[in-house]
Formats: sequence, structure tokens, C-alpha cells
Amino acid sequence: MIDFDKKVTYQGEECILKGYFYEVRDFINTEKLLIALELEFPDGESNRLTVSFGEFVGQYGAFFADINNNPDICKFLEENEIAFPIGASKTSGFVTYPAYRLSPYMMEALYSMEDVWKYKLCYDFDGSLNDLYEENLKTTLKNAEIKGNPLEVEDASVMVIHDIVYDALDREIESFNEFLEHWKADHDNDLNLD
Repeated sequence: MIDFDKKVTYQGEECILKGYFYEVRDFINTEKLLIALELEFPDGESNRLTVSFGEFVGQYGAFFADINNNPDICKFLEENEIAFPIGASKTSGFVTYPAYRLSPYMMEALYSMEDVWKYKLCYDFDGSLNDLYEENLKTTLKNAEIKGNPLEVEDASVMVIHDIVYDALDREIESFNEFLEHWKADHDNDLNLD
């Protein structure tokens, strides 16, 4: 696992990497969340690293890197293993913004489990995540009652959400590690990723 304390160096200046989600509506007016990343500098200034076109990015963990305001952002994201290109882009005006996928390590480091849960639900197109939640919630409440330690639904809900999100992040991290190994082998001459 990457040891990450949210402090990074960007253009020679130490700063803090922050992540948040912001809301957009998709074509059927359903609320969706988008990944946003920004750097906060010691002087209080901040620099957003992502750009939004006011529409849902259809791939889980994806965002568009703001190369218009941060021309060297792609190298920064890759060298710091924050995110990696997915081969897609979006053009606006004279700028083509590359799409990146946030590392699951960064997802875990920058966002609360509750926020990751809400984000994951945006990609639950078939309802299976909600089904898993309902099933696990019933089981958790029943097991707690059997053990003589009944739980409030809210407490059990938080436990279930954390379990599901951690389990999903573990699987994503395992897959990501395989991807990263191949990606580094393909790009070891392009970047210094020691």
C-alpha cells in the first residue's frame, strides 16, 4: 500500500492534496457525483486539478485532468501514483482534457467511507449494490440480536456500508496493483517512478 499523508510537492512547493465530490445531474435528472481534486498551498491558495463539464463521467473513478490551468498535471498524477490515464478525453474549446482514473489508494485516503459509498451507488446501474446492502443489513441486525447485542438500524447501516466499501476497495486495490505493475513496466522509460 502507498504510504500517503496527503502532502505532496507540486512545482517545487509542498502542499496538501484534497479530494471531494460534487454533484451533477445525468440525462434523466438523477443526481451523480464527480471526483474533484485540488491542491491547497500553505498561503491558503488552492489549485483545482480536475475539470467538470457539468456531466456525469461514465467510468468509475474517472475524472478529467485540468491541463489548461495545470499543463504538467498529467506527469504529477502519474509520478505520485494518484491517477492513471484511461485513454479517453474530452475537448472543450481548443483544449483536449485527458481522462484519468483515481487510484483506489487515493480513493481510500482522500474520501470517507460514507462518501465512497454514495459515489459507488452512482455506478450501481443494476441495483446489485443496494441488494447486497439490504441483505447484509438484515443479517447484521439478526446476528446482533441473536448474540444479545441488538443494534440500532443506523449503527448497523454504518457497519454494513464500511464492510462493503472496504471489501470493494480491497478488490480494486488488488486489481490496481496488477495494473500498476504492467503500467510501470510499459512506462519505465517515460517517468522516474522509483
